[in-house]
Amino acid sequence: MKKIATLLVMIIALCLLSGCSSSKKLTCERSYEQAESQITEKVTIDFKNDAVVSLNHEIRNTLPDSQKDFLSFAKQAQESAMKLFKDEKGITTTVTSDNLTIITVMKVEPTKLSKEMKATLDMDENVAVYESAKKFYTESEFTCK
Repeated sequence: MKKIATLLVMIIALCLLSGCSSSKKLTCERSYEQAESQITEKVTIDFKNDAVVSLNHEIRNTLPDSQKDFLSFAKQAQESAMKLFKDEKGITTTVTSDNLTIITVMKVEPTKLSKEMKATLDMDENVAVYESAKKFYTESEFTCK
């Protein structure tokens, strides 16, 4: 019995010292067509101890050749939408373009978000743990791995 107790104490001490934690990564993607544009979304979520450490959401909107004159306008519209997050701690956004593709990236660090922004982004409910995040994105027609 004394050996078992000693072994348990050693395991607990090892976990505390080495940070017994599990890290996982969830990557979900979907593609669809909207108003003649081909849209591809990719969400990557890093978890530690089943809590979200970071979230990266990339949207690639490829316009058809017939709409190439609207690329600048569409990019400006996306930049304006991302300005809503400009002063938010824990969120960084970028909007770039490459040929006929507008690339929007949002990076989120949940530990730096305000309670209000966590609620706005549904961080508490939808991506609080790995399995619920996977279920949420799968139900939203993403393919996850």
